[in-house]
Amino acid sequence: MKKLGAIFLSVFGGVGLVLLILGLVFWGSQTSFRASAVKTTATIVSIGGGGRYSSVTVAFEAGGETYTGQLGYYSSFMRVGDSVSVYYNPDNPMDFKADTWLLPILFTSLGAFFLLLGLVFFFAFGGAARGGKRLTETGYRINAKIVRVDWQVYINVNGRHPWRIFCEGYDAESGGQRQFKSEYLWEDPSYVLEEKQIKTLPVYLDSRKRKRYYVDVSALTI
Repeated sequence: MKKLGAIFLSVFGGVGLVLLILGLVFWGSQTSFRASAVKTTATIVSIGGGGRYSSVTVAFEAGGETYTGQLGYYSSFMRVGDSVSVYYNPDNPMDFKADTWLLPILFTSLGAFFLLLGLVFFFAFGGAARGGKRLTETGYRINAKIVRVDWQVYINVNGRHPWRIFCEGYDAESGGQRQFKSEYLWEDPSYVLEEKQIKTLPVYLDSRKRKRYYVDVSALTI
């Protein structure tokens, strides 16, 4: 489980970190440009293409001349003749940017989201692994019969799917049969189970919270 948490952290955290860095670069670039730029009002003269890939052409005046160029972003609310704010370089008015923080906000928000998601998975699975280790020391042990090994195709990490061992055992305190499932395993345990003739696995149950348990797979060299 701890390994799975590290995988999620490397994937989601890595993507999030890249997006966050790009967002900060956009923030810095936008702030630096505006520090010496001049703000003015431009008019939308045409909208080409279709849908979200539409290109918006604007015109504005600077130093007594009219300049025309691509705005750089599109909104479905835009119409020809509408006014939009732009910032332009006084030394080169064709170097202008729309008055929007869309890209910096988008990239930093997505970056923070993916990074946070990776950390949540890391601590969630890492916490489960630590909790499992504690249960082997303090929990109530039963032996559970292995029922099946399932390939968890609905979980995909870098194109790989994990396996899980499903067991069934008698819980004396609840007075009935219970089903248990192991942590995620990144190699098929079927061959090891067959080779070592392993039919049961120890399961440790929390004596205070009976729903908490840990299937001990340490006997498997996977």
